[in-house]
Amino acid sequence: MRDAQARLSDMIQTQPVAAELPRLAMPVRLIIGDRDLTAFRANRAAPDRRAQVQTVPQAAVTAARRIPDARLIRLEGLGHAPQVEAPARFLQTLEAAIAS
Repeated sequence: MRDAQARLSDMIQTQPVAAELPRLAMPVRLIIGDRDLTAFRANRAAPDRRAQVQTVPQAAVTAARRIPDARLIRLEGLGHAPQVEAPARFLQTLEAAIAS
């Protein structure tokens, strides 16, 4: 788990992929916790730009709009790690997303 988190953090910091989102050709389902307050890079942003840094739910809306055939699935009441906070609910949502 720690290795996966380190790789994810490195990707977020060093390999921004936002410009590539419109090129995705497969169906995409983004599953997020609607109470996620994570805002990547907010603590490093210039003070006058901090208000422009999006939380994960805000960024997910932006990403879903840019990805063809994307669907955003919000898990109400959950935060940054819905797969840990409510594993059964997350798995049920994931299985339904894969089946659709």
